[in-house]
Amino acid sequence: MPHGAPLGSYLWTQRSHGRLSMKEKQALIRRALLPSMTQFFRTMLHLDQPKIDLTLKGIALPDSRFVREAIRELEACATPALIGHSWRTYYWGAALGQIKQFAFDPESLLIGCLFHDLGFTDAHGQSPAGQRCGCFTLASAEAAKTWSRKVNYPADKADAVADMICLHMNAHLDEQESVESRLLQQGAACDVIGARFYQLNSEYRQGVLRKYPRQGFDQQFSQLIAQEAARNPHSRTALLKQLGLPLMIRLNPFKD
Repeated sequence: MPHGAPLGSYLWTQRSHGRLSMKEKQALIRRALLPSMTQFFRTMLHLDQPKIDLTLKGIALPDSRFVREAIRELEACATPALIGHSWRTYYWGAALGQIKQFAFDPESLLIGCLFHDLGFTDAHGQSPAGQRCGCFTLASAEAAKTWSRKVNYPADKADAVADMICLHMNAHLDEQESVESRLLQQGAACDVIGARFYQLNSEYRQGVLRKYPRQGFDQQFSQLIAQEAARNPHSRTALLKQLGLPLMIRLNPFKD
């Protein structure tokens, strides 16, 4: 591989500044388009059915010092809509992990979810360092790494969080990636386009949406996607925009 690291990983994003080569664009389309479109249409046609009854109380919610520090970091710089999206991403992802009986680290997943879109905030994405990143996921990951050093978050966990943040824009992740990376990606996809939404029971879905209302998230996120694609035309965001992401957002099952 051109950059000596898996496509979409933290190391790849650092080395490439998120810029896809033509070969990498083709590889990402081959790898992600069919499974992501299949899941999208399953949602549109209500083909998925909940397998277990989940409750909010049944989802592990870590309350460590690191989680509290991460919440403070997010709330200091993100809009209410982006904060809600970050929390919903965790609740969708953790629930999907529970349905599939995956063993995962709730703290790492939660911190990854809280930080995965920090690159869309003015504090991190619009700073000189953020603008040099070439991809909002790298700006998010670098913000997470800076935070981790400040609060003495373990280096190996910080590396894992940075990786899951960068990988989530691959649109689909195979089993070779960590469980936490896959659940963050699936949780974010659920909240953005509704993928796998109906695998979750109605009581759980409505409970999450009551606790973290969308507050115009679809419109705000569509604008952020358009801005990112214009700023970084060879990024994964730009490619997903070309492949129909804005339309999928408009057709999602949420009524913002």
